Amino acid sequence: MIGCLLKFPSSFALWLVFFVIVTPIGFTARLFGRDSLGLKPRATSSYWIERKSSNEAETTAFDKQY
Repeated sequence: MIGCLLKFPSSFALWLVFFVIVTPIGFTARLFGRDSLGLKPRATSSYWIERKSSNEAETTAFDKQY
C-alpha cells in the first residue's frame, strides 16, 4: 500500500515536467526548423563536416597524458 502511494507522486511529477516543459521546447524547436541531431538530408555531395582545429589541442593534447 505504501509503495503505491510513494510511486504515484514521483511518476506524476515526471509526467508533469515532461509535458509542461520538455514537450513545448521540442515543438518550438521543430516550428523554427532546428535540426539538433542533423537528421535532415542535405543537398551536398559529401556528409563531411569541416571543423576548425585548435592549435592548443593539436600541440598539448597528447604531450603529457599522465
